[in-house]
Amino acid sequence: MMIQPDRSVRPALVGDAEFIAQMQVAGMMASLEATLEAELPAAVRALVENPQVELAWQETLRAPARSEVAILVAVEGAKPCGYALGILSKADDTHEHLSQLGVEIAGFEVSAEESRQGHGSRLLAALSDVFKGQAHHVNTWIMPGDKPRVRFFQSAGFAPAGIQRRLQVGENTVIQHLWWALY
Repeated sequence: MMIQPDRSVRPALVGDAEFIAQMQVAGMMASLEATLEAELPAAVRALVENPQVELAWQETLRAPARSEVAILVAVEGAKPCGYALGILSKADDTHEHLSQLGVEIAGFEVSAEESRQGHGSRLLAALSDVFKGQAHHVNTWIMPGDKPRVRFFQSAGFAPAGIQRRLQVGENTVIQHLWWALY
């Protein structure tokens, strides 16, 4: 019988800052490039690859924990392989879907080498456990060109909310769509 390494989710530690920053940057660049169907201009890449990203994560992870924020890491054995950032968000009376307290998934990535191993599902389940009884729904912003992300969240029961926002990326405008699911 072959013993499999532990696959689980735990709260993020300060030592995870480099991993989370790398995952966040790689995920953002892949999503932008897929949506723009082109490589990002050097000036935009420099902004995204800013070394301050890791420092910001170190600072965030050193700060006292806040009940309205969950930063989780999926692990395979001791090796980090994904992360999720969930934030309890206020009700938004301008959009019926969001008229109650919800959780916004502000960061969510699983490394390509560890994808399709259940880490994403475990991260979503752990976020649900953290905010159990506190939120009506969960939502995240997705660029339409990021097909793997669309497929993952769709398979997890999320659907478009009919809300979009525009982001300026260099000389391009990128549209993100809000996807959501009820808790």
